[in-house]
Amino acid sequence: PHRCYSHGSSLNTHTPCPTSGGKAQAILPPFAATPGTAYRYLLSVYGPLSPDWADYSVVDLTHRPTPAPPTITLTPAPMAGKVASRVPTMTVSGEAVTDGGSVLGRELQWTDVDGTVLASATVSPWMLVAPLDNGKAVKARARFLQGGGMWSDWAELPVTIDVPKPPAPAVTFATITHPVSGLPLPQLTVTAPAGVTVRVERGGAVIGEVVSEGATVRVVDLAAPAGPVTWQVTTLAPTLFAERSLPAVVTGTTTGAESWLLDPTRPETAVCAKVVELDTVKSDLRSSVFAPIGDPWPIVQPGVPAAPTGGMVLRTDDPADLTKLTDLLKSGTPLVLRGWGEEGGTADARQADITFRPVGEVTEARLAQGPFTYRNISTAFVSVPPIIAGLAVVYGDIWDDIWSDIW
Repeated sequence: PHRCYSHGSSLNTHTPCPTSGGKAQAILPPFAATPGTAYRYLLSVYGPLSPDWADYSVVDLTHRPTPAPPTITLTPAPMAGKVASRVPTMTVSGEAVTDGGSVLGRELQWTDVDGTVLASATVSPWMLVAPLDNGKAVKARARFLQGGGMWSDWAELPVTIDVPKPPAPAVTFATITHPVSGLPLPQLTVTAPAGVTVRVERGGAVIGEVVSEGATVRVVDLAAPAGPVTWQVTTLAPTLFAERSLPAVVTGTTTGAESWLLDPTRPETAVCAKVVELDTVKSDLRSSVFAPIGDPWPIVQPGVPAAPTGGMVLRTDDPADLTKLTDLLKSGTPLVLRGWGEEGGTADARQADITFRPVGEVTEARLAQGPFTYRNISTAFVSVPPIIAGLAVVYGDIWDDIWSDIW
């Protein structure tokens, strides 16, 4: 349609028609236009005050129908509407211009199902830099620009990002002893090729990660408590934006001598000592008492429970172990008294582990004259929260080759 100040029903028609607001339409008969061809329209008007035809107004128009949308190809190819990559590559092809010209540009998008643009680009092929969320429903969209500034319709391809988790790794459990102190420790052997990251969890908390240097990696949990312990092991491939594997769950009980005193950060200083006495752990309520000015009555303000306290007596019949025991108890670091089996009880009857910090004096009692027989070491203690971290990584076949503690 073309607008003018007066018009006829078709070109060369001189019949006046009413106008509205000083404007009217001139409608030409339809004809089969050729895409990409320019057409010139000539329009002249007349009116009661100007009975002669006016000079022609000239309008040049090029016929450009909206192009059909292009073709979108994703790599990896979708299977049943799912793409097994968080960074798929989008390729746009099959652009068909409608003006006899060429493709001037492209617009590529990843959107969510509501149309919110997550990422966009102007090149094809296009690989995402930031990964899409696994399990997310998204749309791949693309269009192209032809000569004359005409965009094609959008091509849309709805898919779901679905990267399956790799299978759980193979894990075996064994008890090993430290080459210096003889402390029994749990070891997990994980099948993991070079470059794969192994994560170990205990009690719902991550105790450490290590990158495998070969076909397998062996890890030792230095802070594992006595009794049955369950670990969860997962692996992560070194490839870009890989998914962590399904978990492998393994349960084991560290075997060996009981009643060990140890600092989990220095397993070489651990010492085996018999527990002679262990006080019942007590929790006292700390409070403060103050007398407000002018008030004859003191006020007692309750506080929070103090750290549970207790005392223990340990026995050793080895002079070297006596020195180790004394050094550990005077080190000022949190220590673990590993649970020991109850005498006369069942095989799985154990005292619970105690994690504590010694306080006060550490005293030594010699119970008999003559050659060294045994000594009793006494101390008071304040209990501290259990230690969760404690992963050590052992490489090679000889323990004292390399110890790498991760905390």
